[in-house]
Amino acid sequence: MYELPRFGNVHFLHFTDCHAQLLPIYFREPSVNLGVAGAFGQPPHLVGEHLLKHFNIAPATPQAHAFTYLDFAQAARTYGKVGGFAHLSTLIKRIKASRPGALPVQSPGK
Repeated sequence: MYELPRFGNVHFLHFTDCHAQLLPIYFREPSVNLGVAGAFGQPPHLVGEHLLKHFNIAPATPQAHAFTYLDFAQAARTYGKVGGFAHLSTLIKRIKASRPGALPVQSPGK
């Protein structure tokens, strides 16, 4: 899942909504996410099968595991954990290794 296609000569990574999640977890989506009034049944208030159908995500795939609670126990055994800074670190290292000359990541204060 970390293999990203190359396109062009500039590559940006943007991370959002991390919630200081240092370690990966087995699933993250709730089984209920109620939208109110006009938001009811609309993204981002879709979960489970409704989310998969709306975004055309095949069930029993790594994407379904990352975005839904469905079959999370079996999916976790099959695909492993999702999220966390450990996975982000792996992604950054793989992207940098596949792109010679990439700028190094600078730590604050260095």
